[in-house]
Amino acid sequence: MQRRQKATCVAWDVPPFSLAWMIRTSRLRTSAQSDTEVAFYGCRVRVLVVHSRLGNQPARVSMSVWHLRLALTVWLILLLAAAPWPLGSAIPLAAIIFALLSTVTAAAAVLLPRLPQRRPFTAPVMVAGLMVAGVIGWMMVQLLPAIGPGWAHPGWTYAPDGTGIGSISIAPDSGVFQLVRFIGYVSLFVAVVAVATERKLAELLYNSMMVIITLYAIYGLIAWGLDFETVAGFGPVAYVGDVTSTFVNRNSWATFANLGLVLILARLSQDFEEDRGSTLKSRLIELFQTIKPMMLFKLAAFFIVATSSILSHSRGGFLSAAVALPLMLIIVLAAVRPRASLIAVSVLVVAIAGVWIVAASGEGLLVRLQQLDMQFDESSAGRLVAWAISMELIADRPWLGHGLGSFQAVFQSRTDERFTLIYDLAHNTYIEHMLEIGIPATIMLYGAVVILFGMCVRGVFRRKRDRVFPLAAVGATLLVGLHALVDFSIQMPAIAMYYCAILAMGCAQANPSERIKVSKQRRSSSVRPIVAEAPEGIVVEA
Repeated sequence: MQRRQKATCVAWDVPPFSLAWMIRTSRLRTSAQSDTEVAFYGCRVRVLVVHSRLGNQPARVSMSVWHLRLALTVWLILLLAAAPWPLGSAIPLAAIIFALLSTVTAAAAVLLPRLPQRRPFTAPVMVAGLMVAGVIGWMMVQLLPAIGPGWAHPGWTYAPDGTGIGSISIAPDSGVFQLVRFIGYVSLFVAVVAVATERKLAELLYNSMMVIITLYAIYGLIAWGLDFETVAGFGPVAYVGDVTSTFVNRNSWATFANLGLVLILARLSQDFEEDRGSTLKSRLIELFQTIKPMMLFKLAAFFIVATSSILSHSRGGFLSAAVALPLMLIIVLAAVRPRASLIAVSVLVVAIAGVWIVAASGEGLLVRLQQLDMQFDESSAGRLVAWAISMELIADRPWLGHGLGSFQAVFQSRTDERFTLIYDLAHNTYIEHMLEIGIPATIMLYGAVVILFGMCVRGVFRRKRDRVFPLAAVGATLLVGLHALVDFSIQMPAIAMYYCAILAMGCAQANPSERIKVSKQRRSSSVRPIVAEAPEGIVVEA
């Protein structure tokens, strides 16, 4: 029964005729053997191939591709390590540089041949990508000059002698800058998705991000303890007595540090995941008897990062973490389904740790929480008044928007005597996007995020060994999504870059690899093994 003409080498990803061609043209020699997944007439079988000179070539090619992806991962780590230093990349030049580097990195990642373990761009990722591409296209349309009187912003009618650009956006220069930054975030997401499909590379990137955030937290505590007069050497400290590390705003640092807490907590939850066959007592005894230095490092890192976040005295950062981290634990407990005793102990440990951290370092935070109602006083220039004015501006142009990056320009035209300071951001990312790009584009943008979030939630329940990646993506999305209701931290370039990287890792590892799928199919198959006729040096089993 000659079947080799129809063979397709699945593991090597070569054309249907290539396996038979390699067999006939190679000079076989006695060396190590390897089994390869092959499809004969749609039936998946195992092929035991004796290595030849030609047979070894695909392994070398795959190894070369893996090393290229490793180099790309190291480059991404360096990029992410440098991004928080220049004031969280809030400096315009730094933001542009990192956006351009991310775009070039994404192009390199997409052009590399993919490894056979897992497809990087699955259906949910592609659907979300098309939605984001549509939003980017609309942002570009907003910047087009002389688009027509029915579309152009009415503010251009006030330009002297008709010199206005006549675009949908009232601030096209700012829109170009914001568009470049946004494309950089999307590019970074694409690059990380492409490399994080390989588990080892995803582990390397994940662990590196934990270490980087911990190091920035240590620097922030040192700068706070020694009363540094500048922020990372760039400018004077804006919040004396608060930990801001290399960020200007304490709320931004709190969000960045809380992303580190999400990464560390997801890793700890994997380490503490219950063995279904053990009791709580035996599990705790085994844990303390086999505790490793890496576990101690994670616990110490969690305490350091949490302390730096609390000492930022950010109310939004504290409240978003206080909601997002427990929700993250609830989701993972629902996926693992441990014993009730372990759930009770987990809740108790988290409560004790939270009270301890706040009591030890959060006195200033408690004072600021008592002043929370000042932000919602209609007689002062607080967030509530700013949101009310923003909603009026949204009602003026709900479908077209005022243009990407135009919030400050249009908001200042509606302020009154209560606003003594310039409001350059809305302190609510959702409201600001509706004002700038319109309600339909905002729905498309956050609809794409919801799709990816749902993919990661599904991954938490589907994965076991690598549940940490989608779990961290779920926690990060909850965290930044909640904080975006009252602040603009996600609009800081470094924070947006880290969030995109975490979400990309979760999406890349949300589905089982192809090898796991093949193994499950093989175990569930009830077909008895048969030996088919094959050339010398090959044994074929169905």
